[in-house]
Amino acid sequence: MFIVFTKQRISKNQNKYADNIRYELANYLAVHKQAKEAISQFKILLKNNNQNPFLYANLGTAHVESGQAEAALNYFRRALESGILGILSFFGIVLSL
Repeated sequence: MFIVFTKQRISKNQNKYADNIRYELANYLAVHKQAKEAISQFKILLKNNNQNPFLYANLGTAHVESGQAEAALNYFRRALESGILGILSFFGIVLSL
């Protein structure tokens, strides 16, 4: 129910808050082991903000959860290239792959 309600809020609020709502939805999906849908939502966010290292890091984590190690490594690299040096919590995941 939460997911349906949140998607409705996004479609009604195509403004600066829609991305915030979508980001929360993507994180919710990731935490609740719905990696495929989380990946989809994070990729939509990247279209508007492709310099956000946290989006790349979250995409990497979602790909780890979905068993896509190579894609995860690519997104973690992109996160590092986007300027986040404090990504060490995610970096531990990359090293374990």
